[in-house]
Amino acid sequence: MLLSSNYFPNLEYLSLVVSTDEITIDQHEHFIKQSYRSRCQIFGPNGLQNLVVPVYRRNHLPMKDVRIDYSEDWIKQHLKSLKTAYAASPFFEDYLPYFDTILLTQPKFLIDLNSAILDALLNCLGKQVSIKKTSEFITYTDQDLRSTIHPKKASSFSHPVYYQCFDEKHGHLPNLSILDLLFNEGPNSISFF
Repeated sequence: MLLSSNYFPNLEYLSLVVSTDEITIDQHEHFIKQSYRSRCQIFGPNGLQNLVVPVYRRNHLPMKDVRIDYSEDWIKQHLKSLKTAYAASPFFEDYLPYFDTILLTQPKFLIDLNSAILDALLNCLGKQVSIKKTSEFITYTDQDLRSTIHPKKASSFSHPVYYQCFDEKHGHLPNLSILDLLFNEGPNSISFF
């Protein structure tokens, strides 16, 4: 299965990852702005909230060469947003240290940040998946899912409803970042896939 690299992937992406023993991440595809490669969606007190990693962009830059822009303190903003959204959730304190440690190391490249996050997520879910990275751009395979999951594309993916901190105020929001499920359901998260 060929996937793009994603920042705190959503449930649809993670369901694909945990459904197999091996995935391949395309690190040579061109960076696509306004995609999940550099953003995730969480459930904040005002509803759906996007967290975006600022990057230095040039046209036709392969993912492996996309550098993260630390000129503004986006890490502080992301951690503050996560705390505002999930501090009251049952497992926030248990899992946040995995991810703030990764963010605070300030990886130079987006692909490295996303890889470290995916490894930590799989560890939190107790799932072992072999992750390979491409050595060149792959034009197409029969299991090419790189362009399937995108914020601007409608998704038919569905998953069981679980508790969300602000669902009484806004209703249940589907297919958010795995962080939403993990902070709310903890070790039981894997059973939702």
